[in-house]
Amino acid sequence: MMNTYVPRIDKTNKKLVVITVNYNGLDDTKKLIKSIYNSNFNELDIVVVDNGSINNESINIKKEFPETITIRNKSNLGFTGGFNTGLRYALSKGYKFILILNNDTILDKNAITELMEPLKNDRKIAFTSPKLLIWPKKNILDFATSDANFKKSSFRINGHLELDSGKYNKKKEIDVMPGSAIMTRKEIIEEVGLFNEDYFTLHEDFELSYRVKIAGKKILYVPSAKIFHKRGISGDTKNILRNYLCARNRCLFVNKYLGFKDQISYYIYIFKEIYNKNKEKNILKGEIKGYIDGLLNKKGKPKWIKD
Repeated sequence: MMNTYVPRIDKTNKKLVVITVNYNGLDDTKKLIKSIYNSNFNELDIVVVDNGSINNESINIKKEFPETITIRNKSNLGFTGGFNTGLRYALSKGYKFILILNNDTILDKNAITELMEPLKNDRKIAFTSPKLLIWPKKNILDFATSDANFKKSSFRINGHLELDSGKYNKKKEIDVMPGSAIMTRKEIIEEVGLFNEDYFTLHEDFELSYRVKIAGKKILYVPSAKIFHKRGISGDTKNILRNYLCARNRCLFVNKYLGFKDQISYYIYIFKEIYNKNKEKNILKGEIKGYIDGLLNKKGKPKWIKD
């Protein structure tokens, strides 16, 4: 009988792994790492995935923070591929909890423990989502709660750019979580899967949120967990690539999850949306190309993106 080689995997004794992806963003990544180590939770490892940075910034990170775990991708695999590299590592090591953070975020000292507590107490909760605030203002909301219209492959962010007045200070189940800052348990990733690499970046959090929903699980907004976000959820709304990926990936969601009649309704809806709205040239150019490629079901990293 043929012997099967099973590689040995060293399991960890640490309870939590924090995963971030660095792509030519060394200064931001260093600030994030410092904020993690300054938090009130220390039973953790930090995994930094260098997503093909020009100067292999993982070397610099490892030199300054030798206790971090660095993994280098040879090329830019986008948000989805970058974080999936870290998630596969986390699953192999057996960490119980996983915190996913954009490298341009800064943690409040209590954020980790506040995000973890609901995951310990309710097995129906798959992910916890913090109160995201704009850095460095700290009192302007970036992302609080959300409501989705899955048939239109879209969602509304509640609180975005509002003053943090206390309006969003209650825990609440939400439809869509921000991929920039979320915590989960290992078995949830094993059940619902990794980020969808067809998307490359943008709208991947929407698609993962939908998989959580159809699995019968919940996403909980935890306002006592504060995380500060430098660039914000919206990003550069005039960027052609951003608008292309948003439009294309919305279509990929529709193509995969909606029935034929709902797909037709969606494409009629976006045609009217483009035709009836006055938009800047860059926005329209990206959206139209994205909708066409989405309709044609083109997936993954666009060929015209250079590392």
